[in-house]
Amino acid sequence: MDDKKLSRFINQYLIMFGVLVFILGALAASGRCLDTDQEKPLGDIVEHINNNVYIFGSLVGGTIMKDPVSGKWATGIRLQPVGTPLVYEESVLLCGDRVDDFAGMKGVIIVTYRRTAHERFQEVACHDLVNVTEGVIKGRK
Repeated sequence: MDDKKLSRFINQYLIMFGVLVFILGALAASGRCLDTDQEKPLGDIVEHINNNVYIFGSLVGGTIMKDPVSGKWATGIRLQPVGTPLVYEESVLLCGDRVDDFAGMKGVIIVTYRRTAHERFQEVACHDLVNVTEGVIKGRK
């Protein structure tokens, strides 16, 4: 190939590459803009992660605390998760007086709370309790 043909060959591929980049950029930009007018099924905020934490285990202990300065309440719970060694425990600080939510629970329970802590109790993050449910382990009575 002589220099003229090589130059024309390189120019053609550069132009094709530029057109391809432009088309891909336009498609990417239009894809981001297409759903702005569509109504979201759960309102404006659609989460793509599960904001809850679940602990399946036995309640080992709990403490209710009141901050004398702010007057806020918090409930500290200790759980021994199912399938872990007996020396292993999970501790969670829940916002507010949540003793009534655990009243009458026997055996294993499922504690669901928010992953992100939104409040503080004496400079320690506390979590919002979502639910406490009695659990069943198949094969155990």
